[in-house]
Amino acid sequence: MSQGAFVIVGYRRDSGGTTHSIRIQPETLALRIGGTLNLSSSFARISPSALADPTRSRAGIYARMLHFKFAPGQTPEGYSPGGTHSLPWLIDNGAFRGVVRGSTGSYLGRPVVFVGKSLEVVR
Repeated sequence: MSQGAFVIVGYRRDSGGTTHSIRIQPETLALRIGGTLNLSSSFARISPSALADPTRSRAGIYARMLHFKFAPGQTPEGYSPGGTHSLPWLIDNGAFRGVVRGSTGSYLGRPVVFVGKSLEVVR
């Protein structure tokens, strides 16, 4: 897993279409579903920020998440082979809605298989 610097980008909410800031690692933008890249929205800093936390244990706006595994033999260095990885999907669109278990895509130039997703949650 990356341990580099974080960046702040835009996350478009499901309801109302407002865009909030979200703190991610830059490689999150390399997640691809089919031909759709995980691009951020342009944004003004609207409070509160969205959270990219799959545990969803505090109050806040939790981003929709995609859960995936790397194809066998394709796990990049620093990632656990066979492990499930989760990343926020930044722009709500048909690509996210169309993901079902077994869908394929890529992350860091490696093939991935989607094993699930979590919808946006506001606590």
